[in-house]
Amino acid sequence: MKNILIILLCLMGFNISAQPYLELITLYNANEPSSTLYTGKDQIHIKNTWNIASLNAPFIIDKRNIVLFSPGYETRNYTSSADPLNIYTLYFPLTYEHTFNDTSNKLSGTLIYRFNSTTKFKPGINNDLLGGAVLFTHNFSSTFGMKAGLYYNRELFGNYFIPLLGFDWQPNDRLFVWGLLPQSATLDYRFTNNIHGGINYYSPQDSYRLKGDNAYFFVLEVQLRLFVDYYIPKTPLAITAEAGHTMLRNYLYYDYSKNPNEEVIKPTESAIFRIGLSWRFTTNNAFKTQRTLAR
Repeated sequence: MKNILIILLCLMGFNISAQPYLELITLYNANEPSSTLYTGKDQIHIKNTWNIASLNAPFIIDKRNIVLFSPGYETRNYTSSADPLNIYTLYFPLTYEHTFNDTSNKLSGTLIYRFNSTTKFKPGINNDLLGGAVLFTHNFSSTFGMKAGLYYNRELFGNYFIPLLGFDWQPNDRLFVWGLLPQSATLDYRFTNNIHGGINYYSPQDSYRLKGDNAYFFVLEVQLRLFVDYYIPKTPLAITAEAGHTMLRNYLYYDYSKNPNEEVIKPTESAIFRIGLSWRFTTNNAFKTQRTLAR
């Protein structure tokens, strides 16, 4: 236990992600109520349930170098008026971050293995997704920093590159804003030391192998969610409740055995609700929670 505390105290000097805390263990359940898929003349009513479990395991090399292992497991269950569809995702990101002699500058590199398929874990060249990211961080002050980098993944349809732009801003002692675009951004306001609230932006972009080797589909949507975090007194645990809506939904279905092999599926937008439990450790002392004050 003493060694764990030493590691967590060392983490207060690092900030691998823009957020002012590290979620060591996270459990989430999300639901998107019934919407409609339009595939030609057919209409399919679907409900999406999304379960997520993830872990962040930090390893301190020295005061300027850290390694973070972040495995996770997700399931997406599409219950529909046609055939149900279950998707399984397993991922193993490994991040190395170096802080330069000028401690306002940091460089991180991440290697990522992902398995996205409608069959349970079955590694192979047709299901494996290999990628990574490089990110440079410069802190202009103790309350504002920027990140820039590049993300790459070998998606099922080919090479996929995304430029990254991140930010970390604390305009006052109650408000924190951070993000890594185009994937995510958060505005967090501290109402009390136990209750935080704000807005989350999230944009998943993933491809999934369907049964067989010739077909897969690509999911793209934007989620805007209001959230409330309750930090349980005298514990490192936080309960999160979120409610929001999707935007710009777009599903692409590919089947190489057909001609044409690409079909655009236009789903209607949906409300989204999430609830979660996480073990958080604050990496920025200015981000006050009941746990921060109790340390």
